[in-house]
Amino acid sequence: MPVKTYQAGPFQNAGEVRVVAELQRCLGLLPGDSYIITNILIPNRGMSREVDVIVVHERCMVAIEVKNWSGYNRFFSPSGYAPVRPGAEDPRSQIAKNARAVKDYLVKECSGIRRSTDIWIYELVIIGNDDPSVSLEVERGSPVPVELLKKGVQRVVDADFGERGDKPQPVPSALVREIGQKLGACPDNATRTRIVWKYTIERKLPSRHFDEYIATEQIDPLLPRLVAPAAEQAAPKFRLQRNDIGLHADPADRQKAMEEALRLYRSLSRLKRSGVVGVPMPKDPFLDPNDDAVLWTPYEFVDGRNIESLARAPIVHKLTVLHQVAMLLQRCHEENVVHRALIPESILVQSGSYIPMLLHFDFARIENSQFTVGSKLRQQLASSPYVAPEARSKPSSAGPRSDIYSLGVIALALYTGSRISTDAAIRDRLNRIRDKQFRDLLTEMLADFSQRTAHMSLIVQRLSS
Repeated sequence: MPVKTYQAGPFQNAGEVRVVAELQRCLGLLPGDSYIITNILIPNRGMSREVDVIVVHERCMVAIEVKNWSGYNRFFSPSGYAPVRPGAEDPRSQIAKNARAVKDYLVKECSGIRRSTDIWIYELVIIGNDDPSVSLEVERGSPVPVELLKKGVQRVVDADFGERGDKPQPVPSALVREIGQKLGACPDNATRTRIVWKYTIERKLPSRHFDEYIATEQIDPLLPRLVAPAAEQAAPKFRLQRNDIGLHADPADRQKAMEEALRLYRSLSRLKRSGVVGVPMPKDPFLDPNDDAVLWTPYEFVDGRNIESLARAPIVHKLTVLHQVAMLLQRCHEENVVHRALIPESILVQSGSYIPMLLHFDFARIENSQFTVGSKLRQQLASSPYVAPEARSKPSSAGPRSDIYSLGVIALALYTGSRISTDAAIRDRLNRIRDKQFRDLLTEMLADFSQRTAHMSLIVQRLSS
């Protein structure tokens, strides 16, 4: 029979995608109606609890917590259940709470359920990562079963939950349909917020190059209220960048992916320790509690606009901002940090002023550092005319001159008031500049690598004159 699937919210990790796909395949072989409800928010005591997957068919009803964890996973009580993951509680207790919330909701909403004993909701944790290196050790008599992907799905299909002597609890076909329809229309899912560890994600930032979100940090009500009561304090706001580090079977590959993802944090940390202003303050990066394939990097939120927003500003204001950006880059170079992938989106002009802030040090080169990684640029940046040719073809060879080139293209676009989309447009736009002094400066900044101005300090001096 066809399986009816309601996806109440977006999948949060690749493990959920795999589990739902396998459930759809296997449940489709059963007679009768089957419902899969994913990523649903269930009202619970004035708040909402997100349940990864709920399955209901005539054999049973199951609430499932999915983790996309890698490596060796140990589930024992009470000392520990898995490798340390910041913000991740034992998923067995997590799904137990979620199942209770689902039951309470259904008792209120379903005419076929008058009391809590009328429906039995089984609980299950599935490690949805299908990498062959993933292993599992679960204590005997675990209060909630924990399984790898295929065995966990088979449990759902077979209603195999008899560890504690429970008899199968079939669900009448009419009730299957009512439950599926009620959960599919649950009102709490009209407006959604996602919480990752201690950060509440508000919205995704528009970008073709970076996977970033605006998020607020949850204020711990147990911390001392040094300034004002918690209710009166505005939650601290951050940019939260998502990096996919993959789930590589080869530990060396995974370590390399991790080092590349940490470049943003290490670059900003070095600059802030050296007292560089004009770059945001980073916070400690962390693995997604539900997904070992994702590393999040929080850093200071700055309210501002892309430097391209100054396209119609007076020339004197444009030159002032460019001079300040050059000084910022000079300070970065003095601390042996080269940006390597400077584009207009990476320069934010703070609201109410012409003060720039440099962002997106994802591909920065940290000279004289054990953490220097010569990775390829993302495909979108590798084709950007704002990125220096040598940085596109061989990122490991990019140095301070590469930032000078990028600043030159940005200055050309800002001065002429229109975005540059191709390499050919650079020469064409350069020939249109009537100010000979500024045209000569840009010509030197955009020259071939060997003829290009070598030091940002020289650009700073020229822009100040």
